[in-house]
Amino acid sequence: MNRDHHFGACPECGGSDGYINVRKSHWFVCDAHRTRWWAGSGLFSSWHDENEDIWARNAERLGGYREVEPLEQVEPDQEDVEPD
Repeated sequence: MNRDHHFGACPECGGSDGYINVRKSHWFVCDAHRTRWWAGSGLFSSWHDENEDIWARNAERLGGYREVEPLEQVEPDQEDVEPD
């Protein structure tokens, strides 16, 4: 299981190339495996700095990617984080 990516990771490689926005929806992607997974809507403010042209390009890019269930972040067990 992936411990590095709060919003999940590619099930093929456990990685992520970050997220892109389509309006206020946020999609994480893995470019190597052409996978995408939805993280949520309105979580990050970056969509406020974008416009319809950017969102159209992002939507086109996502259209070529396969939607997947990401690997989920695994929270460490309490005994893993507390000193002895």
